[in-house]
Amino acid sequence: MRQRTGKTMFKKQIELEPTENRQRTKHLAVVVGLAFAIIAAIGLSMDVDRRLEMLDTQVGETDALWNASRAELDLTVLADASGMPATSADDLRARMAGFRDGLTALESEIADRMLQEDARFGPAMEQLSAFSDELADSAARSDAELAAGLPAISAQARSLLPVMSELSNNAHEVFSQRAAFEREAMAATLYRMAATAVSLVLILSIFAMVLMRLSRRAQEQAAQQRDTATRLQRIFETSLDAVLVFDSLGRISAFNGAAENMFGYGADEALGAAIADLVVPDHRKPAFYRELHAYADTGKSGIVGAGRLEMEARRKSGTLFPVELSVDRVADRDGPVFVAFVRDITDRREAEASLVEARDKALAGERAKAEFLAVMSHEMRTPLNGLLGTLSLLRDTRLDAQQKTYVHNMSASGQLLMHHVNDVLEISKFEAGKVLIANTAFRPEPLLHEMIEGQRSVAEANRNELNYEWLSDPVPAMTGDPVRLRQVLLNLISNAIKFTRNGSVSLECEVMEHNGAETLEFRVVDTGIGIAEKDIGRIFGDFETLDSTYGRRAEGTGLGLGISRRLTEAMGGEIGVDSIEGEGSIFWIRLPLERAEIHESDENTAACTRFDRALDVLIVEDNQINRVVLRDMLLAEGHNVTEAMNGEEGVRISELRRFDIILMDISMPVMDGVQATHAIRAGNGPSAETPILAVTAHALPDEIRAFGAAGMNDTVGKPIERIDLLAKLASYCGTRPPESPLALTDPEPRKPAETGAVDDQRLRELMQDLGADAAGQLLDRFIRETDATLEEIEGCSAQPMGDLVPRLHKIAGSAAVLGAATLHSRLGDLEALGKSGEEAPFREGLAELAPIWARTRAEMVDVVGGA
Repeated sequence: MRQRTGKTMFKKQIELEPTENRQRTKHLAVVVGLAFAIIAAIGLSMDVDRRLEMLDTQVGETDALWNASRAELDLTVLADASGMPATSADDLRARMAGFRDGLTALESEIADRMLQEDARFGPAMEQLSAFSDELADSAARSDAELAAGLPAISAQARSLLPVMSELSNNAHEVFSQRAAFEREAMAATLYRMAATAVSLVLILSIFAMVLMRLSRRAQEQAAQQRDTATRLQRIFETSLDAVLVFDSLGRISAFNGAAENMFGYGADEALGAAIADLVVPDHRKPAFYRELHAYADTGKSGIVGAGRLEMEARRKSGTLFPVELSVDRVADRDGPVFVAFVRDITDRREAEASLVEARDKALAGERAKAEFLAVMSHEMRTPLNGLLGTLSLLRDTRLDAQQKTYVHNMSASGQLLMHHVNDVLEISKFEAGKVLIANTAFRPEPLLHEMIEGQRSVAEANRNELNYEWLSDPVPAMTGDPVRLRQVLLNLISNAIKFTRNGSVSLECEVMEHNGAETLEFRVVDTGIGIAEKDIGRIFGDFETLDSTYGRRAEGTGLGLGISRRLTEAMGGEIGVDSIEGEGSIFWIRLPLERAEIHESDENTAACTRFDRALDVLIVEDNQINRVVLRDMLLAEGHNVTEAMNGEEGVRISELRRFDIILMDISMPVMDGVQATHAIRAGNGPSAETPILAVTAHALPDEIRAFGAAGMNDTVGKPIERIDLLAKLASYCGTRPPESPLALTDPEPRKPAETGAVDDQRLRELMQDLGADAAGQLLDRFIRETDATLEEIEGCSAQPMGDLVPRLHKIAGSAAVLGAATLHSRLGDLEALGKSGEEAPFREGLAELAPIWARTRAEMVDVVGGA
């Protein structure tokens, strides 16, 4: 019974008539119209009544006229009474009384009609009234006296006959006119009343028709609403979602079958109960009631009308489960009513959790794959670098023709394998999100020229012509990543050469307008085999080779174009291809052009620094990596280099011949740089006056003063910048005089990279200066030395700081040179702490080296592997 009642209540709530207001408006219009009609009828009735009263007045006027005529007749009799002796006194008195009564009645009518002031009535009435008064006096006399005064009365009556006659005529005229006017007004009123009656009948007829139409429409709408209510009732009963209807106090008034199944309550249990007690978890009840009260107070709530919300609900068993809830208010005559639609989303949550788990597993698999590829690529690079380096040394020995052929073939195969390994490592870096794009000013012309010249021999081997040209004015300088740009263009050019025989390959460069901004477009045009239209869409994918058969014309992993696409997009550009199979292809990349200005002071110092001759330079450095970098930089500029591995050896070599300049490391075994400088300056050798430059990453102020006191002229900072190094050489040995006054200053170390542990730009510059192979060999050596040094420090971390600082200094110099900025900065801090005797922070800093080195090691491998 309660179930049925709940459904009936819900049905009543949803049977709200959408046209009720319109019907009320029409009914109101009908009532107002009828009211106006009734008011008009009442007004006309009152007017008719007034006219009837005026008709009664006209009857009085008729009596007044009769009285006037009687008074005139009596006055005539009185005028003739003197000639009639037989007239008795009583008859005479009767005539006098008749005259007086008629005159009085006439006077009363004139007064009622407010005609006293009328010239036609006022003077006459005064004369006649005076005569009437005299007659009254005469009538009161005796018969004899009356008879004696009769001649005078008759004479006076005769004189007043014209006045009386004129008064009577005027009264007849006035009263007749008024009677005619009243008759006409009465007729008009009757006409209006008749018209009003007809109009009222018509209006009532129209209203009756309107009411009939409204009744029919109301019946139709009622039928539609019954149908709608029936459909909504069926929806309510068959809905897969739970539907709960409750009032502002939270009392449930409707509870459908889905709600019974979802929450476990029967309708008889739910109806009339508080919704919070049945389905809201205990920890959510206060918030639920707060929202209801907030809606009652302000009309706003975080639940009502807030759309779909996800939260927890409670079953009859007490178990909680996730639901999707939507609550809104519906109109009701008894106050606000709320309808809640509730959906059990347990299955969806489980599916989402499964998807997340599957995604996590997939990502973990991808990470494992990427890490495996990166590790394997690095582990393969290390022996490959050693192999290629050994082959390079072997090539410089005395070999017969057959041995040279073997070495050449081994070197070519090793380089090809290194290229493939680097491609795999590059893809791993992209997937790990570790590819960084530099933003530096450079001149594109030298880069293009060097790249084309480097590929010319390969093009000639396939009997191809190779050239490049600007189709617009050349760009003097631009901002971007020259290393990545070279890598992309080199991939495209090498591919074009690879698939072209007896043809031509050209690189076209053009500045264009694209979307309102300047872009620089590079096009690699070849006359090779072309690409089928069906294959164009997939050539920029990873591991895509259009010919995977054993007899294919060109070898490759299929990674080159995929890497080019990723790099181009990372630089903010686009890449594409237009090709016709059998005729050739045009690969293009379009990059945003940001022009730059490179002043002469920013150019390579070697280009603007002139030396009269090749310099003789002595390098005193115990760290092989630093020594190799310095040596190769100087040899590349055409200078002569002599190396010493410690201060004592440097002093001995300086006494053998004169050097133009000495580059002196500070911390070295056997004899440090300060002691060696003292010895050189104190001796009488040929290099006693030679400028000595301290090579150091950082030093304390006291140490800086000690350098100057020992005889050092200046410092060269680590990491060693080729531009800075050549500038120092030019200051002391070139055509430019040294800067004055000279002052030993602590060189500013390069700040740690903001986005990583490695200054990748510094490392790439070093690779450009030394070559990729030599830089790779230095990196491998640095990794081995740092691994070993940190293991030694970890094994003997309890030793005195003075014993540990030299070991830290040993790897600090190499870290600076190779761009390991974060590691170098931390090692420098530890050196300073060790020298100042701060034990506690020094020991804490040692514990931080291992994670810093792990991150640095991985990033350095990524940078070198991607170059």
